[in-house]
Amino acid sequence: MNLNGHYCRLLGRMEIKDKKERTVAVLLTDEMIIWIEKLLVAREQFIPTGNSYLFATASEHSYFRGSDVLRKFAAECNAKRPASLTSTNLRKSVACMAQVLSLKEHATESLATFIGHDIRVHTQFYRLPLDVVQVARVAKIFLAAERGKIAESSGKQLSNISIDDSE
Repeated sequence: MNLNGHYCRLLGRMEIKDKKERTVAVLLTDEMIIWIEKLLVAREQFIPTGNSYLFATASEHSYFRGSDVLRKFAAECNAKRPASLTSTNLRKSVACMAQVLSLKEHATESLATFIGHDIRVHTQFYRLPLDVVQVARVAKIFLAAERGKIAESSGKQLSNISIDDSE
């Protein structure tokens, strides 16, 4: 089974401009696509035709900023630390988690570009300390052994060992 093709069928993709006018991809589930289609059908009732933004306001050239919306709902959802629920922190988290996966250089560069990072920023500022990366990688071995599943990992690379968190 080609997993890349599988994921492409599961997720839609659209591109937006970030605050520095760089193109950044956004992945969409089927449910998100359905809601966007409904939004587009209803927009002519509320949005001036000259406003081309997807998340437009009723003004001629105005739109809702994603960071403002995220900040509002982070505060309203009673999160313990709503200020930490930002798109910047999400990108930082993805960059840090990617280090644990031991991605090859071209895959790291693709990921950095996808989340709107320059590869230099990605590697210089989001580099986890070596001890953190080692603990995260080696923890898989100990968890597999603890769960009696170490034999299932035989012959696999560390990056290919997965631990089911539901157990």
